[in-house]
Amino acid sequence: MPYIKQAKRDVLDPYIEELLNALRELESDDPENNFEGNINYVFTVILDRVYSGTGYTGVKDAVGTTVCAILEFYRRVAAPYENQKAFENGDVYRNMLGVTLIATEPKEGEEVVTKTDLGIDSETGLPRTSQWPFEPK
Repeated sequence: MPYIKQAKRDVLDPYIEELLNALRELESDDPENNFEGNINYVFTVILDRVYSGTGYTGVKDAVGTTVCAILEFYRRVAAPYENQKAFENGDVYRNMLGVTLIATEPKEGEEVVTKTDLGIDSETGLPRTSQWPFEPK
């Protein structure tokens, strides 16, 4: 969980900024610089220096920490972006009932089922939530 107390952030943030400045300098000095490779190197060295030689517990902790960081980044940064694009361009995923998972603007001729109370509609079997563009399977 990245949501550490502000006092700890105050200690770490200047070092993070220094590292980011070094990465930016490397990029500006070399137009063919592999920025992602440099970041990967930093992550790898931190994991190695913190967790190597700590046995299975260290490996488990290293993997857990990186996976959780990736998932939180995805949840906070990538998912809202992808949700917006699904709304703008139309969702490609459907749940098992054949209902679009992300509400989109109905396409011409598309039936829109609107329910505002909770529960399952006995006629359609759909969750009673907000607006669902509905195209039967």
